[in-house]
Amino acid sequence: MDSIHFREKAQKEAAKHKQAVSQFKARENGIHFTCPICKAPNAFYKNLVLHMENKHPNAKIPSEAELAH
Repeated sequence: MDSIHFREKAQKEAAKHKQAVSQFKARENGIHFTCPICKAPNAFYKNLVLHMENKHPNAKIPSEAELAH
């Protein structure tokens, strides 16, 4: 009886670990700013500013308030 109980418990634990964890959803939660020109995702406003300066040097950099969702 004990070995059956332990086997069932182990199978339940294995099933928990098999559940797919979507990295897309986790990534969406971490992305707060999107480049208005090329739609590149950025987690922080500072990173977006650097992106805009490097990739779109002639474009106006929007304020953080303008990009808030």
